Amino acid sequence: MELASKLPEPKSDRLKASPLIFSTLSIYFIAVGVLYLWGYWGYFHVNIMEYMGLSDVVKVAAWPVGSAFVFMLVGMVLGEMRPADVLPAGGGRSTSLGGWLNKHRTALAVSFMLGLVALLAFGPTHVWPIAALLAGIVLALPLQQLPHLVKLIPHASARTILTIAAVVLPLFAFAQGRVNADKIYAGQSYFYVLSDSDGVSATGSPQSSMRYVGFAGGTFFFWDPDVSGVTLIPSSVVKSLKLARMPKPK
Repeated sequence: MELASKLPEPKSDRLKASPLIFSTLSIYFIAVGVLYLWGYWGYFHVNIMEYMGLSDVVKVAAWPVGSAFVFMLVGMVLGEMRPADVLPAGGGRSTSLGGWLNKHRTALAVSFMLGLVALLAFGPTHVWPIAALLAGIVLALPLQQLPHLVKLIPHASARTILTIAAVVLPLFAFAQGRVNADKIYAGQSYFYVLSDSDGVSATGSPQSSMRYVGFAGGTFFFWDPDVSGVTLIPSSVVKSLKLARMPKPK
């Protein structure tokens, strides 16, 4: 009996689990893409899902989310690259500070999350990705000790990184969408119409020209600062479109 318990998992069982894992990951990344689009397009009060299908969601969101999240992921990995004896797991529980923190951990976690909610409600939009990271860490730390997850990923450091990344990514996607949209709305970073074209007019001033928001479902979306609204122009009436970046690259 003892020998049988040490036998590796049958190959057939692993193969049966593969479709389930693939389906779960597919749903997960589609959800991440939807959250980014919700954060970005929702800022302009546009239901972008009326103009694109689920097959386009991950493709559209992959670059803006992935290019920003990869730096955060590198930081997580570097944070786990330390000698095991520097800060062993549970090594500080015997100290007075560790005992106090452990005793009041629930109240501290609730206070921390309330502080993040206040930061999101009253703070500037550019801090949202950092708030998403902090919230994700608080939510992920209890999850990494789940028995099924421990069995699936025995290595503690790898389990910590993957759990935090999996929890943080959806929150980060929505926050990054808001940040990118806010940059266009506030005039911090955007592409504007440089010259007149069929169906699209330029004012000559980068601040007052229509700002490019995106393209979906055969439609161009522009933010018009003069009317504080979104202008939709079918691609069928636009033969060419010349855009310039603001601020200009150095």
